[in-house]
Amino acid sequence: MRISSALCFLLLLIISITMSCKSDRVVSDAESIITVRLPSEPDMLNPARSSSSYATQIESHIMYPLAELDPQTYTLMPLLIETLANTEPITQGLDSGGTVFHYKIRDEASWDDGIPVTGYDYAFTIKMALNPKVDNEVWRGFLTVVTNVQVDPVEPKKFDVIIAEPYFLAEVVACNFNIYPAHIYDSTGYLKDIPVRLLTNPVHADSLAKRDPRLLQFAESFMQVRFANEVVSGSGPYRLASWLTGQRIILERKSDWWGDKVQNKPTLMNAYPQRIIYEIVPDENTALTMVKDGSIDVIAEVSPSAFIGLRSDSAFQDRLQFLTPKIPQYYCLELNNKNSILRERNVRKALSHVVDYQGIIDNVAQGMAQRTIGPFHPDVEYYNHTIVEVPFDLAKAKALLAEAGWSDTNGNGVLDKVIEGKRTELNLDITVSQRPEGQAIALLLKENAAKVGIEIDIVTKDGALINQDARNRTFEILPSRPRSDVTLVDPFQNWHSNSDAPGGNNRCGFRNAEADSLMTVIRATESATERNTSYKALQRVLAEEQPVIFLYVPLERLIVTKQFEMQPSSRRPGYFENLFVRADL
Repeated sequence: MRISSALCFLLLLIISITMSCKSDRVVSDAESIITVRLPSEPDMLNPARSSSSYATQIESHIMYPLAELDPQTYTLMPLLIETLANTEPITQGLDSGGTVFHYKIRDEASWDDGIPVTGYDYAFTIKMALNPKVDNEVWRGFLTVVTNVQVDPVEPKKFDVIIAEPYFLAEVVACNFNIYPAHIYDSTGYLKDIPVRLLTNPVHADSLAKRDPRLLQFAESFMQVRFANEVVSGSGPYRLASWLTGQRIILERKSDWWGDKVQNKPTLMNAYPQRIIYEIVPDENTALTMVKDGSIDVIAEVSPSAFIGLRSDSAFQDRLQFLTPKIPQYYCLELNNKNSILRERNVRKALSHVVDYQGIIDNVAQGMAQRTIGPFHPDVEYYNHTIVEVPFDLAKAKALLAEAGWSDTNGNGVLDKVIEGKRTELNLDITVSQRPEGQAIALLLKENAAKVGIEIDIVTKDGALINQDARNRTFEILPSRPRSDVTLVDPFQNWHSNSDAPGGNNRCGFRNAEADSLMTVIRATESATERNTSYKALQRVLAEEQPVIFLYVPLERLIVTKQFEMQPSSRRPGYFENLFVRADL
């Protein structure tokens, strides 16, 4: 049977169109849903006030910053802004000696309701963060280096940020935090006419708050429950579709998102999945079952034993990817330095000697970890490799406790001592979640501590209650996994005395004048050599005072279904869910 040339042409045309549609077709909802496991529920979705790292992960897709760190190069890439700042020194006037950062927000950038993003939204975000009546110590501490914001009244997408004093992370501070829409979060306009400069000095801000009721009125409105889990509005590609408490959070891609109009967009501005579903699954065994049966696509922070066991199971080699990116994180035991027992340095040091570090690395982390003596990753150039690691030494622990006056006066096996006129037994609580790692570390600590006369009680709570205890400083010992950026780290937020306040990141209550001075030098020094010297000196002070017990830095354990193509990253939890692409498209 012969086919006419016209029919041949028609068939070829149909095949060509079909192949073109295959490569360029619009992805349907069913094909572009990604499901991510969260080990615990975020406390809220309000970046300035939330304390959960899982909240930060979700908020990043809803509320854009001006710029963000690239997931692979770790350099700043512009998101809301057209380019990174043009800067110039200030040589005269009130801010002489400082630097001005000139910014221009993209013409396309708009909020959920289509209203353009402007410099006034940026200024509002700064004012919100610096308002002393708002419970957000971390952001307030982070943004204290900003002196003023000046918005161009003719072209409000242009604005200047003034940082009056030298600061080595000035550009990161100026552009790397979530921007809020002023007309949504301050619809009454409480902060509209209050200049930024009046709030940048904490003393002046406190004085203003006593005189001007608008600061309190705004704070009372901003801290309502509806701005924690109902009204979550931003300029990012996703919106909050639903939040079923204790079960799941769903983000939906905006059909008319402005970022789709940007030419040559940076990597992080891509948003491939139409929907991101966060399944809240505290129990790891349940989560692993779900990733095995395909109901979860991404699971991070897998316990080392479970990760190694599943990775070696041939039944899942064709279906799952097993990834171990390095992450800027360290595991430690936070100690409440305000506690009547733990405020004694010798007690903290004794506790550090009852920890079997190598046993934890070998048996809990399954060898997928490295000892650390401080809060910085051993790979960074300013890590102090001259500090001797604390050894597992029960005899040394006993000697330190005896030196501090602890003895077993009643023969019950637990040391005691008179503190503030009251006989006090050396009994401490360690608060843990259901995570296998935390539970295992707590059990090892309890067993070894008992050998030197320290009684440790293990208290299990869910993540939300643990976060609450940490914020309120009502814990005694707390296994913790602080993260940091992959750029230079500013230790001020975690270790400076000024951050020892409810909501601040200095949760252990560490206060040391020498450490405070070193952190001030780190912030203001432009010379990398001089700054590194101060970094190393700070680590020595921390080693001497032992405000927390530093354990190890881990490798991330990440399991991803092979239905998706993705690149692991040393940033965040080790992946960016907005960049996942289905492998079969």
